[in-house]
Amino acid sequence: MDEREPPLLDETALADTSAPPEDEIHIMDVESSLSPDERRQRLLGQVTMRVIDAHRLEADLAELVTITHEAGATWGQIGEAAGISAQVARRKWNPVARRQWNDYQRRYWHNIKEQSRKSEHN
Repeated sequence: MDEREPPLLDETALADTSAPPEDEIHIMDVESSLSPDERRQRLLGQVTMRVIDAHRLEADLAELVTITHEAGATWGQIGEAAGISAQVARRKWNPVARRQWNDYQRRYWHNIKEQSRKSEHN
């Protein structure tokens, strides 16, 4: 990072993440006095809620990255803030780059399958 650039994230903006939110459900909170079926159902409910939360957070993050990029941040800066490379950040959050990468992956695996089929017939 250039010494003249301000830091990407003001450390005072970081919330104290050492304590979980009060409404956070802990796996250990599922009473062991429940029947195995009831306990399993409650745990499965927690899995569902966590997946929903993860999708919501991912959508929020994607929107934040888009706004940040539109505000002039480079993919390198965004990647640094996210703890990933600029290339990975661009592939993950730039729709054009993501589509190009997915197309490349599809062509790559298609070619692998075709080569495998040809070698089976020879």
